[in-house]
Amino acid sequence: MRTFQLAAGSLLAAEQRAARSHARRSGADERFEGLEPDLLAGVTGALLVDLVRAALAAKPLPVVDSSHVHSDEISVGETLLELTRTLPTIGRTTLRSLTGAAGAGEIVACFLALLELFKRELVELSQAVTFGELEVTWTGGGGDVEIGLLDDYDQLDTSAHRGRR
Repeated sequence: MRTFQLAAGSLLAAEQRAARSHARRSGADERFEGLEPDLLAGVTGALLVDLVRAALAAKPLPVVDSSHVHSDEISVGETLLELTRTLPTIGRTTLRSLTGAAGAGEIVACFLALLELFKRELVELSQAVTFGELEVTWTGGGGDVEIGLLDDYDQLDTSAHRGRR
């Protein structure tokens, strides 16, 4: 309690000293008059009109160049056809051996093609452990396979994303 009394006494003394002081109510000393620059010198009505037009003009929408992200056109359909030609002769393999040193786009296209083949019950997919090797086994027979209609993986559906920002 003693600490608060001492603090209160210090605050009261500071308030009493402040009450004896007076704020300055005038501008700068006469010796400084005319030294400040005229901030509106050179500002004309035409300049203000030009500035307002520039500020209110329609801005072009920003365009993000994404050519460096996906430079090669990779077709899931073509990958699927290639797999239906090669997998019957191989029989059992892995995703890693199918893709080799391919880039990310080719790996994704191969994976989607394998999923399509799995959906059509032409391959069996197995993975012993999480994030382990994906094993592919051809179960579609030895003859030519008729693929028919294919889900359109190669067309990006942006309708769900329109209007969002």
